[in-house]
Amino acid sequence: MPKEEAVDDKMTKALAVWAKRKNIRPVDFEDGMGWSYNHAWRILNGIDPFTPAAYGTFILKYGMNELKEIFRIAGLDPNRAEEAD
Repeated sequence: MPKEEAVDDKMTKALAVWAKRKNIRPVDFEDGMGWSYNHAWRILNGIDPFTPAAYGTFILKYGMNELKEIFRIAGLDPNRAEEAD
């Protein structure tokens, strides 16, 4: 598995943990991210990846500290999040 895909996999799993801790449902996530319910559900359930392309939108809705929290949950360097914009 290429390194980028491994990061996407870790971030996708970490996003699901983060959403569960924050009680964020797919319907909440879809509204904040501007996605369809189906796409939000698929990402929160690990079917589709949470990729760097979505980080900017995530930051606008939830803030940089929340993205850094997802990096921490994933066991990745949260300073990497600053490179995502």
